[in-house]
Amino acid sequence: MNLSKIAVVRPIATAMIILLFIILGLISQSKMRIDLFPDLKVPVVIVSTKFDGVSPREIEEQVTKPLEKILATVPNIDSVTSQSQQGQSTITLNFKWGSNIESCVANVRDRIDFSKQFMPENTPSPTILQFDPTELPIVQLAIENKVHNSEKIKDIIEKEVLSSLQKIKGVASANIEGVHETQYVLELDSKKLEQYNLTYEALKFILLSKSIDAPAGNISEGNTNIPLSINSSFKSKQQLLNTPIPSKAGIITMGDLGTINVKKITKNYLSYLNGKESVGISIFKQNNTNPVKISADIEETIKKLNNSLPYNLKINKVYDESIYINQSIKTVYFSMLTGGLLAGIVLFLFLKDIRITLIVFLTIPLSVIISFIGMYAFDQYINIITLGGIALGIGMMVDNAIVIIENIYSKIKKGRDIKEASISGSIEVQGPMIASTLTSIIVFLPLAFIDGLSAQLFRPLAIVVALAQFTSLVISFTLIPLFSGKIFKENNLTTKNGKFTWIINFYTSSLEWALKKRNIVYLGTLITLFASIAIAPFLKTEFFPHQDQSFVIIRSKIPNGLSLETMDNKSKEIVKTISKIDEITNIYSTVGGVTSVSMLEQVLQNEANFYVILKEKKYRKRSDTQIAEEIRKTLSEIPNLVADVTPSDPGFFDDELKLRLTSPSPSILNKSGDQIFELLNENPNLRNANNSNAKKQSVIKLSLDDKKTSLYGLTSPIIAKQLSDYTKGTIVTKIKDDDKNIPVLMKFIQNHNRLTEEFLYEIPIYTQLNKYIPLQDVAVLERGDENSTLSRNNLEKDLIIKAEIYNSTVGEIKKEIEDKIENIEQKYNGRLKVEWLGQISQMKEAFSQLSFVLGLAVIFVFLILAAQFESLLVPFVILFSIPVIAIGVIIGHLIFNIPLGVGSIIGILMLIGVVINNTIVLVDTILSSFKKSNNLEQAIKTGAPKRLRPIVMTAVTTILGILPLIFGVGEGVEMQRPMAVVILFGLISSTFISLYLIPCLLYSLRNKISGVIK
Repeated sequence: MNLSKIAVVRPIATAMIILLFIILGLISQSKMRIDLFPDLKVPVVIVSTKFDGVSPREIEEQVTKPLEKILATVPNIDSVTSQSQQGQSTITLNFKWGSNIESCVANVRDRIDFSKQFMPENTPSPTILQFDPTELPIVQLAIENKVHNSEKIKDIIEKEVLSSLQKIKGVASANIEGVHETQYVLELDSKKLEQYNLTYEALKFILLSKSIDAPAGNISEGNTNIPLSINSSFKSKQQLLNTPIPSKAGIITMGDLGTINVKKITKNYLSYLNGKESVGISIFKQNNTNPVKISADIEETIKKLNNSLPYNLKINKVYDESIYINQSIKTVYFSMLTGGLLAGIVLFLFLKDIRITLIVFLTIPLSVIISFIGMYAFDQYINIITLGGIALGIGMMVDNAIVIIENIYSKIKKGRDIKEASISGSIEVQGPMIASTLTSIIVFLPLAFIDGLSAQLFRPLAIVVALAQFTSLVISFTLIPLFSGKIFKENNLTTKNGKFTWIINFYTSSLEWALKKRNIVYLGTLITLFASIAIAPFLKTEFFPHQDQSFVIIRSKIPNGLSLETMDNKSKEIVKTISKIDEITNIYSTVGGVTSVSMLEQVLQNEANFYVILKEKKYRKRSDTQIAEEIRKTLSEIPNLVADVTPSDPGFFDDELKLRLTSPSPSILNKSGDQIFELLNENPNLRNANNSNAKKQSVIKLSLDDKKTSLYGLTSPIIAKQLSDYTKGTIVTKIKDDDKNIPVLMKFIQNHNRLTEEFLYEIPIYTQLNKYIPLQDVAVLERGDENSTLSRNNLEKDLIIKAEIYNSTVGEIKKEIEDKIENIEQKYNGRLKVEWLGQISQMKEAFSQLSFVLGLAVIFVFLILAAQFESLLVPFVILFSIPVIAIGVIIGHLIFNIPLGVGSIIGILMLIGVVINNTIVLVDTILSSFKKSNNLEQAIKTGAPKRLRPIVMTAVTTILGILPLIFGVGEGVEMQRPMAVVILFGLISSTFISLYLIPCLLYSLRNKISGVIK
């Protein structure tokens, strides 16, 4: 039974079903989580190996290269890149899109287990990380250290704060940072060890043997077995110093060989809030949880803790991701509301009846609410992409309702009974309406055949738009016939066209002229189209628009070799300098490592990083990019400081400008890298240029005398181990103090603040001849510089150059510099290869894939139309409404100065469905009239004006529905604006031109059309 007939015959049952779906929709919406972006499953696995004290060159040879060879054999690998730095190897495995990431991780783990037999002895086990761009802290807290006793602060935070935060549902972990810990340092006198003929290894063995916690079997007591264990540990410093040590002079104590001092060490790095010492807490959420709900629970927990913490400690919220999410979602909701109201006003101006307007307008909120059921069923959730899709489709949701209401009204005007007119008027247009809605939905189907970041971002949008369109169709088939008897009870609507009559008259007369001057219409369309296409190369291009998330990240460093204290003082100067900027609310800084928003931490004493929180967008006149530029200029005046300043970023895009250089010659690689690096630095629109080979670090290498080492029974590993013990020391035991196990670091006394070359020569080395010799007897020291980072790609050495773009786009920058880079490449006669990576590569791939999607969408639309009209010619004519979209799209981008990007192409995809909808209604009406009159010219002259009013109404409501997304301000609008501009201007150009072009094409093909229809 037909839905429209059911709605008319059984109005109460229909109303109850609609009410049921409204309730289910509201329940579904309440259960859906809220996040910023859709879930992104990036097929990237990172293998990180920390090997403290090992130089980049040794890391590369001992760890990176062996692991690379093994990991390169993992199935579905797309590329393998690596970085070898001081004490750390990082290998990034990029898998093919669509790969099962869990299976990839399992395969990587198997390969690593297999590789251990080929790795050098004592190499630490690698850590496997699955890259997830959304797994960043959702909340960053800072607690000002008013007590100046880090141990006490740490105890309070761990026992009261962390435990409370980790109990919150959805919190995966809460990590503490920026605290000091107590460590005992047992400093040995090397001369006394030499005097008693003792070795470092012997002392280490004795201390380890004195500190044991191990099982020792069981004893029987009646019918019970009681476990027995040995627990031997040091209870005090004095006990450790009294430890007996056998020597050639008899039994001595550890106190005869050295002393114990208490030392404060930084576990990871120093932490500050607005220049004041603080303890940071990074809070991470579990996968597939609601960050907004979690942040609200964290806020409640913080309020309770602030009222109960001792020493007037106060937890400060530095960053809260949910604030930006809520603001972005509110902005889109406001745009939806505003767009819906504008559409309602337009409906009233056209329909001139508040009752009709309200009924048609109701399709918008009902379609949105009921769409939530489908979203919940398809495991989608509310974010700026899915919600933006609904906002973009607000005006489209009334299209079907307008067509039905117009057709029902036309039946009533002819004297039909209201019920009969409601049923027949609805059924009559169901065919073209179903076809037009299917075209709106099917244009998104090709997204299933592509992969990559853009596909993952916009597939949820496609699902939501399709759901909203389908829901609006069903609502139109039921709601409009249901209320037709009420709104048309008083049949006094003959003047409803009102002022629109003159528009119909003008269109009728101008259409008659166009049919006579068809060649002028064709030529004018072609000239306009080709002129627009000729302008297209001048459009700016970008991957995705930048989003202002109200924060700036600063990564700063001072020259290598300077102490952590020096960097600490420099960081305070930085905070004092940038605090004067009015738009800044908080500055969270870490000294000696990376900020908590980075995935991999590496403690570097000459680096400091700053997380600068800005006021909300509505409270400042400048963008985050402009503020970042001021910070950059300000910091450039501080001597001996290099600072990279980056405005907010969603975290899952690649570097804006990234180049990879490969060459069989290291000298060519270095020389060309310097040339390209200088080229980027000269460009006024590039910032933070970075050459992976430019970072140098001072190194001291030992050249061993083979004859002398053999004479003393020494080998390279033995000497390296003794030097490490001497310069770094080893944790040998623990001392239990107040229920705490405090580690004891055993090392040699160093009477120098810094390890000078002269001091290194004097380091005593214990030989196989049971005596000590100075290091200078067997080695020569060589001082030099080497790259602090060694990068490789697919098992070959490469060089990476990066930069950030300011006041320009990736497309413009590429045009500016690609010829110059090609000239540098050609100078080396094929021995140098420069590859464009970063967002330029992402943009190229996305444009290629989405172009394929557009082409496939047109084919799918043709198939649907051919099935509907049972003709191959009619769909061919209808498809001519698609190319003219380009005219409006190009003009719109020029007027608003918006770069053409991935969002623009998705907008075109959405627009194809809208444009085809209007054209289907137009052509179907003309052909229906032709079947009755058998005169195509007359059918065009009567049918086209008949459908002018609903076509114009749907176009105007769609246009006004998206205006708030174009002119709106606030968080999150950057992603929707390109799509909105495309729909606005593309719909204007396509609607206006198609109203003349399509009838003219039908008339020109009248002989063939007549044969097909008959």
